[in-house]
Amino acid sequence: MLEPQMAAFIARAAAIYPGHSTSLTPREQREIYDRYAAALTPPLPPLPPLPPHIVTEDAPFEAAAGHSIALRRYRNRTPANGMRRGVVLYFHGGGFVLGSLDSHQLITARLAADTGLDVIAVDYRLAPEHRAPAAHDDCLELTRAALQGRLPFDLPAGATLQLAGDSAGATLAASVALRLRDEGTAGISGVALIYPMLGTDPQPPARDTEAHAPMLTLTDVHAFRDLYWGAAAPRVTTRFRPRSPSAPSMIRFATTPGFSSNGSRRPAATRSCGSAQDSCTAAGAQSIRAPACKPCTRRCAVFCAPMPVPPERRLSTRVMRD
Repeated sequence: MLEPQMAAFIARAAAIYPGHSTSLTPREQREIYDRYAAALTPPLPPLPPLPPHIVTEDAPFEAAAGHSIALRRYRNRTPANGMRRGVVLYFHGGGFVLGSLDSHQLITARLAADTGLDVIAVDYRLAPEHRAPAAHDDCLELTRAALQGRLPFDLPAGATLQLAGDSAGATLAASVALRLRDEGTAGISGVALIYPMLGTDPQPPARDTEAHAPMLTLTDVHAFRDLYWGAAAPRVTTRFRPRSPSAPSMIRFATTPGFSSNGSRRPAATRSCGSAQDSCTAAGAQSIRAPACKPCTRRCAVFCAPMPVPPERRLSTRVMRD
């Protein structure tokens, strides 16, 4: 059962974001999504504007294929004592079809404010204009550029690099981390996945029990999948093979989206890859968090955000330290 605050948020969102919007054209969907995101972004009473000590900088990244990828960095000018400088590449959600630098600013700015890390939002290419694997390729190329110090920003020397994202963006963060792991590329110090699907099709039991969940139905999930993958979508679930240890990771997934069962399959699999994790349930959502109570030689930022996130609720963030 949803908390009253969540139920009120869903009712408010439904007034802005109508059901069955996936039957509209991608352009129409994006217009609705942008209005929805703008309505939830400060300044809105009783919320204050975004923290004054957060500064942003926009810059393009020129991809090897010749297209430009817009980036936006959020920097905390006055991090609290003890906050270690690091970088987070954040891949926004939106079913590979929706979303932009602006749509997720409430999240990315808050992450920078609460952790002291430089958060770089990535405006990867969207479907159906750019089908799979365009979004993955953009995020992979940017991650490699970050590891090589080739991003168009003045970033802290020796900064750690972490990947994060929500929904489709979380799927992209996972796929990039796994690709680099399988290639033997080191340098990713942590991965934060907020309600990822981790595959091309929702898995039972949530696929059946939450097929008509508020804000994201099974029909919606399939519509976004088909726009990204086309008719040739591989009907497989992401596999995690026992190889070298993957980066410390946190997964946060809600209990209502139809693909929540996909996220719950990753913990046992990642343990076989060397990632120690612990789990808990809180505020109606389940989470798998990077190791905090266990010995850990890495520093990694862990971001916890219930889905959906009402604007009245501050994004909860924690920085895990040695």
